[in-house]
Amino acid sequence: MRVVAWIALSLFILYVQFGIHEFGHFHMARVNDVPVKEFSLGIGPSIYQKQAGDTLFSIRIVPLGAYNDFSKEGVEAIAKLPLEVRLLISVMGIVNNLLSSLALIFLIQFAGVLTGRLRFLDFLFEMAVTPFRLFLMIARLFIEILSFGRKTIGVGVYRLPFEWNKNSIFMRGASFFILMGFLLGFSNIIPLMPLDGGRIVLEFLSLTAISDQVLVIIAFSGILACVFIFLTSFSYRVSINFAMFDNQPLPGVKKQEDEKSSEAVSSP
Repeated sequence: MRVVAWIALSLFILYVQFGIHEFGHFHMARVNDVPVKEFSLGIGPSIYQKQAGDTLFSIRIVPLGAYNDFSKEGVEAIAKLPLEVRLLISVMGIVNNLLSSLALIFLIQFAGVLTGRLRFLDFLFEMAVTPFRLFLMIARLFIEILSFGRKTIGVGVYRLPFEWNKNSIFMRGASFFILMGFLLGFSNIIPLMPLDGGRIVLEFLSLTAISDQVLVIIAFSGILACVFIFLTSFSYRVSINFAMFDNQPLPGVKKQEDEKSSEAVSSP
């Protein structure tokens, strides 16, 4: 039963994180009066659809992605927008994923403050350094993947600075949610099509004298490169150690616990 619950939770988290990413594009497009034909969570056959205004909202059976389907009018409307607005539409998916992961880390660590597991000053310190720690971990992960496992440098482990039941379904789900948010966010920075980073590069290249035919070739080459990296990564051993949450109390807490244990042993 526990395995079934974890699989169901994992699928739900995939839908949510892909949806958070695509909603960033969708919201910024609608704010700028760009019509969106369909906003879809998942791919494949649809299991639920609802028309709301000009947009068809869909949930599809395979939770490995999400997308905004722009009509011809939508594509033309985007092309007429200023460069900075087009860049915002492209980048907001990345921003949404990263902010959602950081927000959940903030809430869990603040819960540690409220329950007395974490001092407030330690909470402020953790929130200041956590983004940098996670960025380095994801950067190491991409180095290993892009080198096809030849650069095994170890991704590292992020642990909460206080005791928590790491085996609870909530903590495992939170770990997966945060991991997926950072992976989706940082992977889309890679300047290859069809990733958001590739779209941003094409936006800047469109300002140059490069012909549309060359831009199409660059975009298609980026897609092939992404497929190649994805497929060949499975052919090599990529060492990934990313247990987002684990039990590791602060040094002061650990010392107090050791002292209490010693007193309990020494007392008659």
